[in-house]
Amino acid sequence: MNDTIDEFESIFRRADKQVLSFVDIPISNLAFVTDSSPADSEAALQTVQPLLSRLESVDNWRIIAGERYHTVAELLAEIDNQRTDLIVTYRHLQERSFIPQHSLGVYLDVLTQTTSIPVLVLPGTAAQPVSVSGAL
Repeated sequence: MNDTIDEFESIFRRADKQVLSFVDIPISNLAFVTDSSPADSEAALQTVQPLLSRLESVDNWRIIAGERYHTVAELLAEIDNQRTDLIVTYRHLQERSFIPQHSLGVYLDVLTQTTSIPVLVLPGTAAQPVSVSGAL
């Protein structure tokens, strides 16, 4: 009889989880990270902005183009240089020759693991970006 009670209690405790609730987090500073030239990055941001139209609270759309960083440490320094609430980027930044299918790439791996800033990953890769205009 004791075994049955312990089993029931164990199942009951596993079902007892902290209730999550929706919290609206204002995003006012967005960093758009690319490995392109500043002009190409600006054009890409113009394409992405309609996709993010629900982010009405964004005051500062900052572009971090490829020429502003050459290492992961430089990219992290660029992001930390100004307050950032959201990072928008794509897979395989600064990688052209070897692109594994099932990886985010070195830069994105580090961004998602070392910063507490949310990262929005766009479809495609740096070498083969996917147009987001079809998603609008």
